[in-house]
Amino acid sequence: MAASKLALKCEKCGRKADRVTLVLQFNFEFNYLGCDDCHSEALRAIAAEAANPAVDEVRRERLNFLLETALTPEEIWASAEAVKKAVKAVKLPEVA
Repeated sequence: MAASKLALKCEKCGRKADRVTLVLQFNFEFNYLGCDDCHSEALRAIAAEAANPAVDEVRRERLNFLLETALTPEEIWASAEAVKKAVKAVKLPEVA
């Protein structure tokens, strides 16, 4: 029996997606599973707020930390594929 494909939906825009990625919001409270477009939009919003001169220094540091440590969806999914391959390559000892 073939495995059914899970229907994925972006929690922000509501569109169906081939994949969704955890999107960390700049308020550090509300995270969601979003499509690639919404993920990119969130990073642009974080960058725009960090560039705003009216933002206090502590918040700017937090925003910049988010930007410096953020991965693109492509990087996240490539890492996941690399982990899958590494796990498959592990040879476990036979259990008697």
